[in-house]
Amino acid sequence: MTTRRTAEKVRFPISETEVLGLPVRAKPEWTDVDIGEKHRLTLRVVGDHILATRPVGFAERHELVAALDLVQHVAETCFHGEWPTVWISDYSEVGGTTREGRSYFPARLAQWDRLHLLILCSIPAKLKVLVKLGVKLKLVPFDVLIAEDFEAGLRLAIDVVADFESAKVPKLQTFEGPVEGEWSLSDADFFIRFSIVDNRILLVVVEGTPEDRHLDSIFELQERITRRSDLAKNPYAIVADFTAMTAISRAARWGYLRRITHLHKTHPFAVEVFCGANPLLRGAISLTSPFAPFDVQVAKSRNEAINLASEVLDSQTQPPHIDLLPNGSAGDLRCYVDELMLTLGALNWDSGDRGGRRAISDDHPFAEVFQMIRMLESDIQDLLVERAKAEDERRLLQESVARTRKMEALGLLAGGVAHDLNNVLTGLVSYPDLLLTDPTLSSQHRSALLTIKQSGEQAAAIVSDLLTIARGVALKTEPVSLNEIAGVYLDSLEFKRLRHHHPGPIVSTRFEETIPLVRGSAIHLRKAIMNLVSNAVEAVEVLGEEGRVTIRTLLRNVESHPTHNGELATGIYVVLRVTDNGGGISPEDVERVFEPFYTKKVLGRSGTGLGLTVVWNTAQDHAGFVEVESVSGSTRFDLFLPATDEVAPICGRSVPVEEYRGNGETILVVDDMENQRRIAKALLESLGYVVETVASGEEAVTRIRDHTFDLVILDMIMDPGIDGAETCERIHNIRPGQRALIASGYSATENVKRALAPGGGSFIAKPYSMETIGVAIRDALRTRDVSSFGKHGRPGETL
Repeated sequence: MTTRRTAEKVRFPISETEVLGLPVRAKPEWTDVDIGEKHRLTLRVVGDHILATRPVGFAERHELVAALDLVQHVAETCFHGEWPTVWISDYSEVGGTTREGRSYFPARLAQWDRLHLLILCSIPAKLKVLVKLGVKLKLVPFDVLIAEDFEAGLRLAIDVVADFESAKVPKLQTFEGPVEGEWSLSDADFFIRFSIVDNRILLVVVEGTPEDRHLDSIFELQERITRRSDLAKNPYAIVADFTAMTAISRAARWGYLRRITHLHKTHPFAVEVFCGANPLLRGAISLTSPFAPFDVQVAKSRNEAINLASEVLDSQTQPPHIDLLPNGSAGDLRCYVDELMLTLGALNWDSGDRGGRRAISDDHPFAEVFQMIRMLESDIQDLLVERAKAEDERRLLQESVARTRKMEALGLLAGGVAHDLNNVLTGLVSYPDLLLTDPTLSSQHRSALLTIKQSGEQAAAIVSDLLTIARGVALKTEPVSLNEIAGVYLDSLEFKRLRHHHPGPIVSTRFEETIPLVRGSAIHLRKAIMNLVSNAVEAVEVLGEEGRVTIRTLLRNVESHPTHNGELATGIYVVLRVTDNGGGISPEDVERVFEPFYTKKVLGRSGTGLGLTVVWNTAQDHAGFVEVESVSGSTRFDLFLPATDEVAPICGRSVPVEEYRGNGETILVVDDMENQRRIAKALLESLGYVVETVASGEEAVTRIRDHTFDLVILDMIMDPGIDGAETCERIHNIRPGQRALIASGYSATENVKRALAPGGGSFIAKPYSMETIGVAIRDALRTRDVSSFGKHGRPGETL
């Protein structure tokens, strides 16, 4: 940036400031400062708090940065104290700036703490729109005013400085010219004062809350003041100060408009200037001002309002009269106004109905007004539709989040309960296996032990339902046939027991033979089928032999369906459909049928209230979804599962004990519960293994440092101390490749998989039988890594 000094006369109307008695300070280096190739700037300091600038030419963003740096430097150098700065900028010779410059300008000014007011003079119409929009959006934390020229801007600035003086040194407000008399009216919550300024301005100061009942007295007094004074003999103005007014009713606003219009007919005045009005009242003034037969202005302060009124009176010009109907009558205009008001009153934002109105011809006097109303109605209607859509989406999202949180909370509760129950059930399932190996056991005792074991397994199945509710668990999945799973259930003891209690309804099947397999957990899918069928059978129980339940499988190509996480599921799905001809489900119940413990049945007599929750969670765990459709006389549940082209594995069989018996291999059992350690030790020793037990992960790590084991079996959750995952990690750091089994009352989560990954072990759920634990140990020992085991199968030895 270079500085070019010149003797050229400053183009500011300095004589005006001299007339007002304000000193002007200038320095040669502030005059015609070249900022870049196309931009120039001149600065002056007027009085104690006014900074005047005149930019010339076009400014790039970097030139605008340099100019603002100079302006702020001059202001901070010349203005001291706590008072803020008033900045006047004369745009009469500005060529514009870039888009980047327009964006930078308000952002930079927003950081200027001591800038109180910016007055822009002689700006073009396009820039006026941008400035007003920026003020509306509050892009800067200070006031921005627009003046027609520099002289008008300077007067505004002087008024603001005078307000500073009044705020700093409290004193009565004074006005130029004599004040001839003062009149007032008062009520409990209302006060109004009239005074005459300069013999040509009627100042009206309103305090409190004016009501419609006050208006007759107010205007009677105002007319008497106007008639008895010299105001009506020459053009005069009214200034209404509403700064201290707290509120005004709609009736009072319209009553004021009617009476002030009548006053104008009897005692015509040139302009009415309002100041101190709140945003709502300013909007009402703007709305009604086009219908007023006189000029209406709005100012921010009383001084500004008086100056505006004086300027109108000094100009000796009245606002141009607009003849809406050059060839019409006042009656015609009244009809058109009534028609316009009827159109506005007919707007219906709720229904969105925009029809039923006659067409308006192009030559109609209010044609453009009607067009704007329709555009506004259309835009607002679209906004209302978008808002309603957004509200619906927000509501659905909130419901989804609430439902997810509820399921997560119930899942945590169910998982914890299931873990504790599975530990308890280990004794009911595992010990009978151990005792049944005794050849001297009598048939009576053997039968009793089998009953205990079956009861424990049934309890474990119920606990498994709780684990199914615990969303996010990892299932052991494989390719399975939904037809076979459904067929197995229909041949099961559970279905026979259901038919024993509900023999009346007819249950039929329609299985599509050519459907592909699905990847899933057979036990969980069977449980989902069981819950759907039992619900359907119980729903038609009252119909007796007229009740119908149909179970069928079919194939569907799903093009678009929202899943629980908001994504769209597409592809080929195998569908299990269960329909019944019962009474149906009410719409409000359909929305909640999958919630845990939400049931219309008698708890403890026909279920636990978890059946459909298990179905819903099973669908989610298998990347599928559930649809329900219910009307009077028919209910249908569809369980969608993604199809797979994988081949089904060979079905398993009961394994003889000789196939999983041990041969003296060493096993370390890690569990924080003493009864679990005791059960495991007894089972494994009966299978021929050498077993040691420890009560914590820390003890296991210490033991591994000094001893080698063929296998480590540990619990996932141990308290206090480190859990199974961290125990595995520490063991693998000491003995890389160490084989391990994790036995837990929880399901096989991803955390379990990560814990077992370094050694490649496996997971076994509690409660486990002798066969289950025996086969798992056999498989783990057969897949040992020879790089970390010796010739005798002991870790740490080399071949």
